[in-house]
Amino acid sequence: MWKLVDCRAELRLEGVEGAVNLAEPASGVANVCIDRHLVAHRLLGVGGDDETTAADWPIADAYVRGRDLVVVYGPTPARPFTVEVYWSVVDEPRARLALEVVVSVQTELLECHPQFSVSSLVPAQAHSERAIVANQPRPLAIVPATRNWSLAELAPRADFPPAEVALEAIGIATRWRLEQEFMEKGVIRRVRVRALMLPADDAVTLAEESCDALGAESPPLTT
Repeated sequence: MWKLVDCRAELRLEGVEGAVNLAEPASGVANVCIDRHLVAHRLLGVGGDDETTAADWPIADAYVRGRDLVVVYGPTPARPFTVEVYWSVVDEPRARLALEVVVSVQTELLECHPQFSVSSLVPAQAHSERAIVANQPRPLAIVPATRNWSLAELAPRADFPPAEVALEAIGIATRWRLEQEFMEKGVIRRVRVRALMLPADDAVTLAEESCDALGAESPPLTT
């Protein structure tokens, strides 16, 4: 499933592969392929808009635990809080691939305002006539990834403002932003986003059902 060597973690499932560069969490699970076909340039990348180098995200710890890849990033002067990122494989029989990211934030300061985003990027599909669905009426985004697959991303209602979807030069990007939220010492803030690769023909129905199920789940435990 996950194989961690130095600063690289490879994901291998049946017919699915991808990799995480721990020093670049904004790249998330990169170059995701299903049956050797690229379906995402990145899934569930975590980062700030102005944080692009390894120095912005110093790795304090990293390990694999079952289905989880866990990376702890220490605080920096510009980002005075610790961030724990859990990239996890999720049981979702209706999806060809189901991943989730849980981001856990805490600080030693009396006051700070953490800010970051979770984003994904799928290849541009000029031939696709499938609509992009975002936030109506559920907190989810659905975008075409290939002719056969659509990416659906969902989050609990309380975790993020509505998702953004944007066309970029090489594909379609989703973004969930946590904006300048007040936090104090002793408080842990956790948010999560789930990404599903779903059959294109049934993506909307399956994504809505999965979103409702996610809303009924208890928050995951982290340590």
